[in-house]
Amino acid sequence: MRTKTSRRTKTSRRTKTSRPKTSRPGGGVGWRRLFAFSLDYLVIVGYGLALGGLSYLLRDTALASAVGAWTTSVGARHLLGFVTLTLPVVCYFALSEASSQQATWGKRLAGLRVEDLQQGRLTASRALVRALVKFLPWELAHGSLWRIEGWPAAPEAPSNLVLGGLILTWILVFAWVVPIFRAEGRTPYDRLSRSRVALRSESAGTSRDSGSSSSR
Repeated sequence: MRTKTSRRTKTSRRTKTSRPKTSRPGGGVGWRRLFAFSLDYLVIVGYGLALGGLSYLLRDTALASAVGAWTTSVGARHLLGFVTLTLPVVCYFALSEASSQQATWGKRLAGLRVEDLQQGRLTASRALVRALVKFLPWELAHGSLWRIEGWPAAPEAPSNLVLGGLILTWILVFAWVVPIFRAEGRTPYDRLSRSRVALRSESAGTSRDSGSSSSR
């Protein structure tokens, strides 16, 4: 009887120790996600300053004159802003999170990574969807601001349409941020891309545990 009992105890211990750890993408990483984005925003600001500096250096060239003649309408100016600012930022996030690091510079410093629901690497298309939806409020704010008469040099009072766009922007920001502090910790853009953000240490530990258990 003692032999059977000891065997059962050893078997149960092995079962407990061989269980793979699961990543906890919920409230435990909420503040880290905000910290990571604040670091990545420094990258965005740096890029914006470099872009502004380049525009200043090219202000008296034929290229600047051609761009100025083409961007006389609000839609054209908005499109130019999207192509030169928003799209590169989206590509930075998408390419970084689809890379082998599975993280932007900010997420790496914060000890985070983006993974699919099987704790694997995101495809490029899903990472692009994630980044596009993530920056939807940002682009909505840009589109609203560009529709203020005289923006940005001498802005006039915004119209009701512009005010509605800015209010919708803050509603979306609220909807994007609040879920990261909930139990599951997944935002709308996480859900649409079937992804989640987890601690790098936990994800690495899960991969090692899964590899060792499969080799057994």
